[in-house]
Formats: sequence, structure tokens, C-alpha cells
Amino acid sequence: MTASPSAARLTALVAALSLSLSPLAAVAQEPAAPGGAALPEAVSAAEAPATTEDYVAAVIARINSVRLNTATLRDAGITGDFTTRVAFTTGADGRLVSSAVSESSGQPLFDNIAMAQIRSAEPFPLFAPDMGDADRSFSILVTSNIPALPESPAEEDAEPPAE
Repeated sequence: MTASPSAARLTALVAALSLSLSPLAAVAQEPAAPGGAALPEAVSAAEAPATTEDYVAAVIARINSVRLNTATLRDAGITGDFTTRVAFTTGADGRLVSSAVSESSGQPLFDNIAMAQIRSAEPFPLFAPDMGDADRSFSILVTSNIPALPESPAEEDAEPPAE
């Protein structure tokens, strides 16, 4: 992707982001992952955003740092403009608590790519000091334009094989 679509995607994410806040006391310990699985490595407390606003910007930047891999769609001949709304929740320790498609693009493969982008962005930043320790829920739009591959001139001018 070029810088322009990335900037447009960032603008769309900022516009679509909704945040629910409930201030509680901060917790310094890391909870165990379900099933004894290791939690992803989170950033250190020194790298945590300073404010809730900074946290939201850091989450958006983290998601935008993960490139959408739409090559499988293009290779399958699926092209066009796609938008999927993904709802997800982050924990104070930077883990992805939950995620789900809340509005489908109508193309299940693109919906899967949108979900993979959110999962791949984990770990998220640690919560800012003013955020407490309650999980935070977000709803974002993941958008992409998947252009058709241009036909190569060689294919258009090729003569059918002689028999």
C-alpha cells in the first residue's frame, strides 16, 4: 500500500473508534492466560501511554502497523472496496481479551483478514495511568480497496496455439 491509503485508513480508524471508559484502580500484576498459555510480551510500564487519549492513538498506530494481506483475495479474483467493522476488547496488560466481526463486509475472506489484523496487533499498549484496570472495548472499521490486476499486454496480443 502507498502512504495515501494508509493515511486514509488511519483517518477512518480514528473516526470509527469508540471507547468505553470506567475508571478503577490500576493493577500492577499480570494475570495468567487461560489454559496456562503464555501471554504475549507487552511493552514495559515506562512505555505505557501517558493519557487515555494517547492510549487510543497508540492502539490505532499499533493496528495500522500490521499490514493487511489482501493478496489471497486478489489471487482468487476477488476485487473491490471492502469494509468490516470489528469489535474488540483490550486488557490493561496489553492482551487482546476478545474480538468479533460486528458488521460483515459481505466477503467472508476479507472479514477473516480484518480479524487477523486485529489479532496480529497484539500485544497492545499497557493502559495509561488514568485508565484504571477495567478492560476497554473498541469498534473500528477495517477498509481496503483491492484493485483488479491489469491484464498483461502479452496475454492480449498472444495468438492461439496452432494445431
